[in-house]
Amino acid sequence: MIVARLSRDEEFEAASIAFRREFESPEKIDRSVQKVNMHESIARNAEAIGAEMSVAKYFGLKDFEPTVNGFKLHADLGANIEVKWTKWRDGNLILTQRDRDSDIAILVTGQSPEYYICGWTYVRTARRPARQRGDGSFWINQSDLHPIEDLARATYDKAPL
Repeated sequence: MIVARLSRDEEFEAASIAFRREFESPEKIDRSVQKVNMHESIARNAEAIGAEMSVAKYFGLKDFEPTVNGFKLHADLGANIEVKWTKWRDGNLILTQRDRDSDIAILVTGQSPEYYICGWTYVRTARRPARQRGDGSFWINQSDLHPIEDLARATYDKAPL
């Protein structure tokens, strides 16, 4: 597990993009289990963006720009990396049928400014019937994730970054 800290400027950037996501995507449907109001949605988006920024920082991607309204149409990072965030330190990586089989999912936990990059998995192989919940989502324990340090050595059909 890698600890990643955002600077105050990076926190403001995440919050600004979260506001734009809410404002510029009014038709977006909240598919989360916990339905939230607009202000909570902005805060949740800011945390998720902070998680994306933390992973980009870990990989040294200096030109990383979080998307405003690319929801599930494009990978969060590079060609095929999806960053999954939860505030729960011991939380699970959660996948759904909407996640692309060709992606790699990275779990990040914590809250701004301090995030924990917990590990990664191939989406295609992580969605197993034994991990499926009643709502159709798949919960992957942190102990079942590959160490983030191993991602650079992973072989896959596309380069991850």
